[in-house]
Amino acid sequence: MDPYEARVALAESDRRREQTIEAGTAPWPWRLVLIVAASFVALGLSQDVEMVWLGGAVIGAVAAAWTSRAVKLRETRRSRGWVTALLATFVLALLADIAVQFAVRGADLPLPNTLGAVGAAMVVIFVCRPVHARTAASLRP
Repeated sequence: MDPYEARVALAESDRRREQTIEAGTAPWPWRLVLIVAASFVALGLSQDVEMVWLGGAVIGAVAAAWTSRAVKLRETRRSRGWVTALLATFVLALLADIAVQFAVRGADLPLPNTLGAVGAAMVVIFVCRPVHARTAASLRP
């Protein structure tokens, strides 16, 4: 291999490594966020219409979508603060679901599970996604 070919091969290797790092530490794409939010609403609706089996199907579909584009990187130290904050946002989404359900049931409105899931989806879109983006950025080597 001559020196020019070696430089080209090294440049290509560096480009691919950078692409892998970018793909592995990028925040959630909006398409994925909307899929997760719609899945929450579908789960709530399936509970309201008493089709629990459909909830299982939705959970399976979300799990498949979530793992389909996983990129494995070398282990880097995660920011424990941002990981804790991300977990706290998911707890916040669960609490939002419960709070909205209590409010809807107290007002005798229909579809309490669906509206609770909409509340959780809003937390995922507006709170979890930005915190995850910051957590992902903390993983850059």
